[in-house]
Amino acid sequence: MEIQVKQALARRPGASLRVEDTVDDSIVRELEKSGFIDRLYR
Repeated sequence: MEIQVKQALARRPGASLRVEDTVDDSIVRELEKSGFIDRLYR
């Protein structure tokens, strides 16, 4: 994803974009917070 962001920014000088602005990781964070991921890999 980072490579695509860098390529997009190269086409638009002065623009700002971060991977964090385009990816929603709230589902993964919620699974991690609930302990699901730890239980899955025990």
